[in-house]
Amino acid sequence: MVLLRVRSADAAGPQRLVLTLHGAGGNARGGLEPLVPLADAHRLLLLSPSSRDDTWDVITQGGWGSDVRRTEPGAHPRPHNLCGGRFPPGVSGFSDAASYALSLGLANADLFTHVIAFSPGFVALAPWVGTPRV
Repeated sequence: MVLLRVRSADAAGPQRLVLTLHGAGGNARGGLEPLVPLADAHRLLLLSPSSRDDTWDVITQGGWGSDVRRTEPGAHPRPHNLCGGRFPPGVSGFSDAASYALSLGLANADLFTHVIAFSPGFVALAPWVGTPRV
């Protein structure tokens, strides 16, 4: 399941896309919850996928797997160019998802402009590309 929270655009400036990830045992709705109260004030488009298992692939498999690959087949650990690059994307998560967001964001800082990691436990090893705002 993937959820998208959108507010209609207006002339107040560009919107930002945030890939929001849920904690262990959660789902797409849980990924949205931390940022929904801030979304309108900060013009955020929230995109929240569910992991395939109880938590994210880098935790259950010890490396990048089905969760990141299904965002773009053949990518490893690269997600697709979210919304065709139209909105500057960030990535966020809580607990297990914070570790995943931090790992994915650091490995893809040329794609993700910001990382919001609420209580991460680790960073998965991957080459870092650029430096996102954390």
